[in-house]
Amino acid sequence: MPCILVRTLSAALLAVALSAQQALACTFHQTSVGSLFEVTYPGSLRVAAATAQARSEGRLSNTRLESGFLGFMRVSGSLKDLGDRFDLVPEAALIDFFVVLAGQQLWTEYRIKEAADVTAYLVHVHAAPPQDDTPVVVTSYDVVVALLAGTLTTEEAIDAGLLLIRADGSSHVTAVFREALRVEQAARQ
Repeated sequence: MPCILVRTLSAALLAVALSAQQALACTFHQTSVGSLFEVTYPGSLRVAAATAQARSEGRLSNTRLESGFLGFMRVSGSLKDLGDRFDLVPEAALIDFFVVLAGQQLWTEYRIKEAADVTAYLVHVHAAPPQDDTPVVVTSYDVVVALLAGTLTTEEAIDAGLLLIRADGSSHVTAVFREALRVEQAARQ
C-alpha cells in the first residue's frame, strides 16, 4: 500500500514540475524570494494593494496558505470550485477567460468545452498566460475564498478594486461571475 501512495505522489509532483515549464514561475515553485513589486500582469499591484487594504480594514480574511505543493493543491481546489460554479451559468453567457492570482502569480485558464449535450468549463490551473486578447481577471486568493463563501459579492469586489477584469469581453466575464456566485450572494442579503 505505501508503494502505491509513493507512486501517486511522485506522479503528482512530476505533473506539477512539468506544468511549471509552461507558465511563469508562480510562488509555489520559486526557490528564491522574488521582488515584492514583481508584476505578473497589468493591475496586479493595484489588486494586491486593494487586498492588503481590505484585510487591514477587516473586510477580507487573510487566508493562511501552506507553502509549496500543499498550498498549490489548496489554491487549485478553490480555483476548480470556482470553475464548478461557472458551469451553472447559462450557456449563452459563457466566454473563455483567464484568472491570475496577484499574490501567487498563478494563472488559471477557464475554457469552454462542449461535449454531447453539455457545455462546461475546462479548468487548467497553472496555465501559461494568454498569448491573445482573451479576457483576464486579476484578483487574489483571499478574494476567491470570499466569493466562494458568499462573504463578498462580485460588485463589492469590483468596486473595491479586488477583482479587475481586463480586455474586451469584460462585461461577459463580469456576467459569468455574477451569475455563478448569485446563489451565495442572494443568501447573504
